[in-house]
Amino acid sequence: MSELKHFIIGRRGRKYFECQLDGKYKAKLVINHISDGFESEQSVFVEVNDLSQFTKFGNRLKFEPLRQVSENAVVESQRQAELRAQATKWLCLAEDDASDGKHSTNAITKAIELAAAHPVLGARLAQLKNQIELNHQQHQQQRLEQKRLKFAKRSQSAEDGPKLRALFPLDALPKFAVAVEFDAQQVEFVGKGKAFEIKAHHVNQHGARLARHLGEQGCYCYYRLIL
Repeated sequence: MSELKHFIIGRRGRKYFECQLDGKYKAKLVINHISDGFESEQSVFVEVNDLSQFTKFGNRLKFEPLRQVSENAVVESQRQAELRAQATKWLCLAEDDASDGKHSTNAITKAIELAAAHPVLGARLAQLKNQIELNHQQHQQQRLEQKRLKFAKRSQSAEDGPKLRALFPLDALPKFAVAVEFDAQQVEFVGKGKAFEIKAHHVNQHGARLARHLGEQGCYCYYRLIL
């Protein structure tokens, strides 16, 4: 497998250049049609085959040039590597979010934005998109189920709630949450509605007891029969 290496060219021999590798290691670079024009003290980036030998007696670093790479290309390659590292970081965070059932987070947004530019991350990005779509569908189903349960609860509350009501002036409200006698029955008043003005038709509907309260504020009080 080829590698990209940085050499400072030193003394030229019959078959090899004596070089400094990455600014700190002694190495030999094969002289061939790629390296033949290199000059002493020249800084070069070269794609190489590693011919190094590692024994118990020591290491001999030796490389065969395959292709010279311009410094601009190296800088761009490093920039792309940094961008890929950033995309990978966000992709990992997004994968964690997706595995937790989330479908819309900052990490997911960043991962989709950044990873698309790096084909090497394509398979993971596609899997992430599939997972967040599944999470989104499940979230929608959960919301629908919550709405259904909420509606059912409201319907049940309405069904189980008090069916009877009586109109009272605000200054003569009955006692609540205790057994009282009303209309010749034992009842429990459990709540009241909004206040409004007592008018003549209310007297006709709810009895003469309200006649002297015409024009006053009253409200409906809800009650249950105590059996």
